[in-house]
Amino acid sequence: MENKLIALTKSFEDESIRTVWNKDEEKYYISIIDIIKVLTDSNFQESRNYWKVLKFRLKEEGNETVTNCNQLKLKATDGKMRMTDVVDIEGMFRLIESIPSKKAEPIKLWLAHLGKERIDEEYDPEITINRALEAYRRKEYSDDWINQRLKSIDARKEFTDELKNNGIENGKDFAMLTDLLTKTWSGYTTKEYKSYKGLTKENLSDNMITIYLIRHSIPSKDKEKYSNEELPLSLLGEEKARLLSNTNELQDIDVLYSSSYKRAISTAKYISIKNNIYINITNKLNERKIGDISGISKSFWLTQLEDEDAKAIDGESRREVTKRMLDLINEILLKYKNKRIVLVTHATAITFLLMNFCELVSADLETKSRHLRFNDMDVINDSIRCPEIFKLSFNDTKLADIKLIR
Repeated sequence: MENKLIALTKSFEDESIRTVWNKDEEKYYISIIDIIKVLTDSNFQESRNYWKVLKFRLKEEGNETVTNCNQLKLKATDGKMRMTDVVDIEGMFRLIESIPSKKAEPIKLWLAHLGKERIDEEYDPEITINRALEAYRRKEYSDDWINQRLKSIDARKEFTDELKNNGIENGKDFAMLTDLLTKTWSGYTTKEYKSYKGLTKENLSDNMITIYLIRHSIPSKDKEKYSNEELPLSLLGEEKARLLSNTNELQDIDVLYSSSYKRAISTAKYISIKNNIYINITNKLNERKIGDISGISKSFWLTQLEDEDAKAIDGESRREVTKRMLDLINEILLKYKNKRIVLVTHATAITFLLMNFCELVSADLETKSRHLRFNDMDVINDSIRCPEIFKLSFNDTKLADIKLIR
């Protein structure tokens, strides 16, 4: 039983409130005497006596708060572990109603931030939304991230409503379905994955890392004048890159990377200016080095899609390109949490990377179109345009979703 419980000390207006997190039930249990002490501005002994009288009265009235009251060993002021009456957050809300105090509302708000229960949410959903906004802003999430998170909550509600319409109403059934969905992309149940990430009350969706994989804008057609690495954007490409930086998804970006190619850096500069962030330039995002393809069939592009080790002299294979791209992404996933990150790179490099996560259904040499699917959903069935945005959503180091944004 002890392994299931984590003793914590929370504070309300500099007053310590002994709290226990039950990992199995995913609930907080809170010392009743400590809450009464705050509500009545009394000392420990006075609060203890107050609870003794209140507990007797509530028991006589048949109040379910007393019925649901538990006892856990908590550290007392003398340092010894003593059995202490505790209730969960829902029970504490009911208990507070029985104690007249000017601090009732502040302590309710404190409890709301501590746990998942929501005050009056059944009567006024706006309270829940505003509380979520405030909580996320305190954690320094961007407004765009918050907007996406609230949309996902709304989508979750639509999902559960549809389940209810089909006769699934039991909370355990919802939990079972959530576990199945979580296990599909992570290999863990929800509880196992929270344990793996060291989470207690945090929602898994609050730990998403978003990576925007962007192909550079339109390059100059004067390829004979420049090397592949120094090929600049055309005038239209510059304008397209500027417009790209105004895309809603690319606001409030935290970190920006670009390949060392001039056309990629020129695309990234507009995102850099718009978000007031530096460009991290790395060769890991460079286009596949094609090498000497003299005497090699024009279908070499298809060959590399089919054979990850195929390469020309002095060129790179799909395996090699994918490895360096993945090395960077893994570095990012370990370094940044709850961030929104942009990687500006190139079409073939993007294709090779996505093939690590997706099924290649087909590819056409003439149109350079590629049909990629992730979790049985189409990611792209077209050529990759200049510019192009792919949104990759990670939960920790696990890829949860890929979307093409056009």
